[in-house]
Amino acid sequence: MILIVTKNQETTTNEVINWLSEMGKKFIRVHEDEIFEIKVYKKRIFLESHRTQFFLDEITSFWYRRGRLRFKHLHYNNPSVDIHMNEHQHWLQDYIIKTLESKKNINKQSNSSVNKLLVLEQAKKLG
Repeated sequence: MILIVTKNQETTTNEVINWLSEMGKKFIRVHEDEIFEIKVYKKRIFLESHRTQFFLDEITSFWYRRGRLRFKHLHYNNPSVDIHMNEHQHWLQDYIIKTLESKKNINKQSNSSVNKLLVLEQAKKLG
């Protein structure tokens, strides 16, 4: 199954989805306003938002178009526990992003924010 991460009402994404539908390809579209809870069912990671749900291991291809895959952050009453658990939540979220990006992919969320000054400097060096 193809996972598509995009902004709401993104025209190019709509055109690609029409093409995928005609080809009979299975896909999931994730919008920028979705926030996913990370769950585990029978030792499988399951992501669920208000409109989308899927098992991580069912994704075979990943297209990061625009937007961002976002996750629900759990908060705890004890500040020490909260700090500790934030670190663990970060590791789990990072694992999910890196797992998706290790599959067949177009673009990556992890490098979507480039430093334009560094890009311009590199372009200048290359002429």
